[in-house]
Amino acid sequence: MTKDKENFPASWDEHYDLDKVEREGDNVFLHAFTTVNGRKNHHERYKITIKEALSNWVQKSGKLKTKDTVRK
Repeated sequence: MTKDKENFPASWDEHYDLDKVEREGDNVFLHAFTTVNGRKNHHERYKITIKEALSNWVQKSGKLKTKDTVRK
């Protein structure tokens, strides 16, 4: 969602059916959505692993880094 908001700030949330998500009780999705849109920050509830952080970093800037740097 964060990438969508960065790339398409005016329309990033149009394709989400929040009423349906709320009926289904998908709290993780709702927490992510409210965190990204700035309504309420839920970062403290969810932690990421080192592997997930590396994966995110590689996706963002991995093309600019050597394989040796990523491996380290």
